[in-house]
Amino acid sequence: MRLTGENNDIYWAYPLTWGISSVIYLVYYLRSDWVHGFDAK
Repeated sequence: MRLTGENNDIYWAYPLTWGISSVIYLVYYLRSDWVHGFDAK
């Protein structure tokens, strides 16, 4: 894969990075207890 700076590179890279970010946030949301992390100890 050679990055040339053309629009074709952006066409596949943009949705790919959004997809990866979405999966990471979904895993964090499902596996963490973020709601109760703000409770006073």
